[in-house]
Amino acid sequence: MEDVVIKTDKQKFNFRVAVIPYNNNNQVLLQRVENEEYLSLIGGRVKLGETTANALLREVQEELGILINQKNLDLVYVCENFFKINGKDIHELLFIYKYALNSNISYKVIDKENVKAEWFKIEDLKNLNIKPAIVKNFNISEELQHLIIGD
Repeated sequence: MEDVVIKTDKQKFNFRVAVIPYNNNNQVLLQRVENEEYLSLIGGRVKLGETTANALLREVQEELGILINQKNLDLVYVCENFFKINGKDIHELLFIYKYALNSNISYKVIDKENVKAEWFKIEDLKNLNIKPAIVKNFNISEELQHLIIGD
């Protein structure tokens, strides 16, 4: 199956999915790429013919090596993001789910050596450089929101 992405010379469309894993210690699991100044969510592109939930199950297994239960996924954000990267206009449709994980486990990103997974306190998120920035406002009781971010 192919990723849902459309590219032109000056524009790119991505259909992505991500997860905000949280635990009973009021922490969320974020990832950091070495030499990058920001944190990000675990996730990736949706493939053609794949539901967002199935895409997320696949991405979590690829990135963390764990199986999560689809019935415990809770969609919290549908984001239409508009931004630029290297002069190219990016249009991204991003579905973000929340998911409860075991708080007594350290998780490791297994598909990329230069990416580390770290737990952060929810109350500290507002002070962190996180992409997408909407994650800074996350709380465990979050309910579904549709957001249009950017231009």
